[in-house]
Amino acid sequence: MPFRPPNDPLLKARIDKCEPDGGNGFRDIQLPEAIAVLRQGTGRLIRSMQDRGVMALLDSLLYHKGYGREVARNLPAAQIRDDLADVRWFFET
Repeated sequence: MPFRPPNDPLLKARIDKCEPDGGNGFRDIQLPEAIAVLRQGTGRLIRSMQDRGVMALLDSLLYHKGYGREVARNLPAAQIRDDLADVRWFFET
């Protein structure tokens, strides 16, 4: 997942401003930013109806943490596979 490093000074300042007002630095700042970066990457991969591609999310936390469902919901509609054989098949066809 493309999360900014926790010691990033701009990120730290935004979290420090968000949390005293009742916000959650991860849910309100870090997660939406990471989702935006993933969506942008997908947009660069698929630009027309004829384009095909594979985006690999190899972070096991997506399957074990609640935020994984939110990430999947915010990406363009696509098949989700967890078997490398499916990816091989994609490139062979």
